[in-house]
Amino acid sequence: MPGPVKTAEKLDGRRQRSEQSRAAIVDAMLDLLRAGNPRPGAQEIAERAGVSLRSVFRHFEDLDALYTVVTDRQKERSEHLFELGPVNGSLERRIALLIEQRARLFEEIAPVRRAALRLAPFHAPIRNRLADSNAVLRRHLPRVFAAELEPLAPAARRELLDALEVASSWNAWDALRSDQNLSPERAAKVVARLLRALVQARGRG
Repeated sequence: MPGPVKTAEKLDGRRQRSEQSRAAIVDAMLDLLRAGNPRPGAQEIAERAGVSLRSVFRHFEDLDALYTVVTDRQKERSEHLFELGPVNGSLERRIALLIEQRARLFEEIAPVRRAALRLAPFHAPIRNRLADSNAVLRRHLPRVFAAELEPLAPAARRELLDALEVASSWNAWDALRSDQNLSPERAAKVVARLLRALVQARGRG
């Protein structure tokens, strides 16, 4: 009869294997999305992870539940890309620094972001994660455009911030990249033009 130490070791080993399988499933789905598969099936995920199909649904109730965990893993992988370093200098320089950060981030998260947006209307956890990401990006804007925002009245300041947020958003970037089929370099130039135009028009209208 196994002693308590051997039983505990056995349970620890089983738990470790279970955690490894779960992580492999999450990483497999993330890798498939990043490779260009917009809707990986359970069998594809199982094969990529090196586990059985049954194992996928032992760890996750359905693929939507798996998507929720995948968005968390994506956040862990890309969290450093949400950071914006010091921004100073001319308006042109500040816009360039902002767009450089956004382009790196948006190109990295694109496949998983598109999948998350498809599911967001039906899943509050995914909606909340997307909202949190958007809030982080919005907080960059008062830093980047502090000199241009400071002289404005509160209502005008909010309006300009709203416009700047739209112009520098994921949705704008994805429209340029996917709908208009622009290269990252051309998309960056369009966003820069939009941001400049919005700031230059702040005293009119």
